[in-house]
Amino acid sequence: MGCGCCSHASTEKDTLRVTIVGLENSGKTSLVQCLKTSKKSRQTSLCVSTHGVISINIQTNMNFLVFDCGGCKHQRHIWPHIMNSPDVILFAVDSMDLTCLNDAREALSDLLVDENLINKPLLVIFTKSDRENKLSIDQLEQTLDLSVIKVTIKEESLLII
Repeated sequence: MGCGCCSHASTEKDTLRVTIVGLENSGKTSLVQCLKTSKKSRQTSLCVSTHGVISINIQTNMNFLVFDCGGCKHQRHIWPHIMNSPDVILFAVDSMDLTCLNDAREALSDLLVDENLINKPLLVIFTKSDRENKLSIDQLEQTLDLSVIKVTIKEESLLII
């Protein structure tokens, strides 16, 4: 069952192309590492900011080509140039940083009106949601003007809450 994007991609081509975008320090690279190792990331060290776009091949029971895009304001102009190729887009939002939510809402709104994204699945992921000082789902949902389906990853399995 599922959304259909994965079965469609696996039958018509051998690689699912995933683009991950979001503001800087939103946890995009940590999310990629989590996908790459199939384990929940508990990264405590600082990540180096991604400049431009980094592509990573991830092979599990399916092949993924993941594009990790830099999130600094001066780098977001490249997002539209890579948005015509992915099968799915992940938009990462730091669930601990209230000061960046308005910028995240603006960046997400820009993506939602992009012609290259018509009929492309876009998933908003709240990162760092396992931390104590995270914002509530209601705060995130209201500030970003979203309807939320609550999902969490716990011990390598997907749980719908």
